[in-house]
Amino acid sequence: MVNKFKEKSAPKSHLPKMTSAALKGKQSVRTSFKLSEACIQAINIVAKQLEIKHRSLFDYLIEDTDTLERIAQKIVRGNQFENKGIQKSFIISRESLVRIDHLCEKLKISRDALIELSVRRLLPIIEKEMENHRKRKDMLELVQNHYHESKQVLNRIKASVGAEDTIYKVFQNTVSASKQAKIQLIDILSKGKVIEGFDPSSLKEEL
Repeated sequence: MVNKFKEKSAPKSHLPKMTSAALKGKQSVRTSFKLSEACIQAINIVAKQLEIKHRSLFDYLIEDTDTLERIAQKIVRGNQFENKGIQKSFIISRESLVRIDHLCEKLKISRDALIELSVRRLLPIIEKEMENHRKRKDMLELVQNHYHESKQVLNRIKASVGAEDTIYKVFQNTVSASKQAKIQLIDILSKGKVIEGFDPSSLKEEL
């Protein structure tokens, strides 16, 4: 007799097979590039403003090899860039380093020149962050004025109905929220000071 309740076989796993090569590609390595001061500034600005690690930023810059190849075609073949810049070490993924070396060998350009060109892709992000920073500075003045005005209103309420009155306690929460917003905005602006004084055109002129 056939068993109608025969146990069903377990579904096959569709997870991708992990290889040792793939795992090695995820390892972090320290490597150095000789880059212009503007390029180093650009890397640090984006990393700090977007709160990401250098490794993640380099992965983003290097993953689109087709775009990098198109950008690299703009560089003049030769060693004009070799003796310029500052030696700077970064932590990047082994996979990105392999891609960099492969592209440099294919296109016959230096690693430094490739990184310098790839970082130019960050210019729209930097210019947007610079504009946001300017706007935030303008907003800080509004927030500070609002806080001082709300404190004056709170003092008037206190003088009129006293600190124990419900309306005083309700508006006190509003003043506290305004103060916290001011503190947070000041903190955001202090982190954004790294972007002040940066000239985006300086990066374009390096090569």
